[in-house]
Amino acid sequence: VENPRTGLALTVEGYLLAGEHDDPEILQALRQFLRDSIFSGQVYVNGADSLSLAVHPEAWEARLPELIPAYEALKLPRYHYLCRRVALDWRSSLPEGYTLRRIDRELLVNPDLSLSEDLGEEEIEVYWGSVAHFLERGIGFCVLYGAEEVSHCTADCATDTQVDVGIYTAPAHRRKGLAAAVVAATVEHCLNHGARQVGWHCNVENTGSWKSAERVGFHRNREYVYYYYAYDMVEQWLELGWHRLQDGNYASAAHYYEQALTARDDHPEVYYHGAALAWAHLGDADRALATLSAAA
Repeated sequence: VENPRTGLALTVEGYLLAGEHDDPEILQALRQFLRDSIFSGQVYVNGADSLSLAVHPEAWEARLPELIPAYEALKLPRYHYLCRRVALDWRSSLPEGYTLRRIDRELLVNPDLSLSEDLGEEEIEVYWGSVAHFLERGIGFCVLYGAEEVSHCTADCATDTQVDVGIYTAPAHRRKGLAAAVVAATVEHCLNHGARQVGWHCNVENTGSWKSAERVGFHRNREYVYYYYAYDMVEQWLELGWHRLQDGNYASAAHYYEQALTARDDHPEVYYHGAALAWAHLGDADRALATLSAAA
């Protein structure tokens, strides 16, 4: 305890496993803790249904099948961005009819405003413990269209010198530059009030997210991986199937979908549709039509 060499951190942003990766006693303890406490849902910070794990150094990846046997990890490539200077004039870029303002107590309790779900008290408490703590230590700005909040950028976590932010824009108001504007306003405030830099994390496949970041003035710092595990094995197969489908690996997608669909029969139609797409790409019309019928 006085001289730790390996650490597992559980945070609302995801979990991190770091340090020495070849001590048999530590590996055995980790394997037992993950099995009995994490995958059982008894201990969690980031949610009771799944694990999003980053590792350092990368040599930990080879240990994951030993630590979490019987599960295949879903590897999600991610980008980490940093911003130390805002490159966008958000005041002139805001489209007509939209207004931008800071998120404060008055806004959060205003009954006449329609706010996004993740600006609700329960969602804020997940990350900050309480609305009061968010207003004291966090920061956020939003875009209003009449009485509707349509885009916002809020601090996901903060220290004295760095803030990491997340964004949301309502689908009907996307592709108008709102995300870039509200992020620029948030970052500008952070840099003017003690932060040396502002961080941004997103999946590589989320092109809209990282392009918005680059427009504001964020620079790509590094690429890393989240190893994703759904604790329910069937749900993990479904996640693997969907991602293999997006990657064009149709044989693998069909394999995972068939495993999941065979294991139980209470799936939403979207999973039967995904399996049908995989079989269609593989040229198996009979299986494609059978799974489409199941979806219908």
